[in-house]
Amino acid sequence: MEEKKKVSIVVIILSCLCAVLWIINLIMHFTHGYTDSVQLILHILCAVCWSFVAIIYIFRYLKLIKNNS
Repeated sequence: MEEKKKVSIVVIILSCLCAVLWIINLIMHFTHGYTDSVQLILHILCAVCWSFVAIIYIFRYLKLIKNNS
């Protein structure tokens, strides 16, 4: 009784937008320098995780479109 969850295009757009903004934030911190190594590690982890989630949502959406066609 496993119900498949549909992926919304709005969720994909927001997730991708947040991932891109966080990567830009990380780049800005690299160019302006870090004073705290913990902050650097947390920003890198957030950028990687958010990008990973965005990619998963994109693949789920593409699979949903393929199955509905």
